Amino acid sequence: MGAALSNLGGAIPCTASSTTACLLDQNLAAATAAPGKSGFIFKVTGTASTYEAAGWPAVLNSTGTKTFCSVEDAVVRFSANTAADPAAGCAALPGLAN
Repeated sequence: MGAALSNLGGAIPCTASSTTACLLDQNLAAATAAPGKSGFIFKVTGTASTYEAAGWPAVLNSTGTKTFCSVEDAVVRFSANTAADPAAGCAALPGLAN
């Protein structure tokens, strides 16, 4: 299992370590439950060779109307009118149009 999203951030001033990579803003790294960051909740799961990254509205039709996700193929996908982690279903969602 990969690192938690919170491990990619770190308190300011951030010092990189095995538990804080200092790669993400701490507010984003900690946005794993409502109210989230800018109205969205974020989650990253995976291993060294697979991953799923997702973001969804904390409150559907108030903070957002779409769930977004991506897996190993790096295509950003979405699900309209939903506010939930797509988990294993991400790869079956339509990709964003250019």
